[in-house]
Amino acid sequence: MYINDDGGLLLTVLTVLPFCLLGGYAADQRSLEADRHSPAKLRRLMRWALCFGLALKTIPYWAGVNNLTMYIQDSFGGAALAVFYAAAAVFVCGKRSWQRAWRWWQDVGKMSLTHYLAQSLVCTSLFYGYGLGWYGRTSAWQEMLIAFALYATQVWISRFWFARFHYGPVEWMWRWGTYGTRPPFRRRPGQ
Repeated sequence: MYINDDGGLLLTVLTVLPFCLLGGYAADQRSLEADRHSPAKLRRLMRWALCFGLALKTIPYWAGVNNLTMYIQDSFGGAALAVFYAAAAVFVCGKRSWQRAWRWWQDVGKMSLTHYLAQSLVCTSLFYGYGLGWYGRTSAWQEMLIAFALYATQVWISRFWFARFHYGPVEWMWRWGTYGTRPPFRRRPGQ
C-alpha cells in the first residue's frame, strides 16, 4: 500500500539498499560460514532475532493497521526474521550430522536462477489461463503436494546435473554474458 504512493520507489530504495549493503558486508566478512561462530552465539542471535522479529510482525494486530505499522512489520519485522533464518541455517549447516544432506541442497542453490525460472514456467503453465488454468480450482493440500513434488524433482535434477556439468544452464549463460568468455560447461571424468 505505501509502495504505490508518491515517493514509493524512493522509499523502497532507501529501505532495501541498506539491507543489500549489509548482506554484501556479511558476505565479504564471511559472516555466514558455520565455523565463524560458536553454537552458543548463534543460539543467542536466533533467540533475539526471533523474538524481535515476531514482536515487530505483530505490531499491526495490537497497534492497528496503518501505513506506519505495516511498514514496520514488513521492513523491520521481516528483516529481523531473515536474520533468524540465516542464523538458523548457519547453525544447522555447522552440524556434522547434516553435512551429507546439505550436499543435495548445495546443488540446488548452485543453480537457483535456473530453478526459479523453471518453477515460474511450470507453475504458470499449471495455474494461469494460457496453461491448464488450475488457479482457484485446487485445494491448499494439492498445491502443497505440487510444490513438494516440484522441489523434490529439482533436488534430484540438481544432483544429477552437477555430476556432469560445472554450472546450471542459465548460470552458465549468465557467466558467459557477464565475463565475456565462455566458461567450461561439461565436467571431465574425475572432476
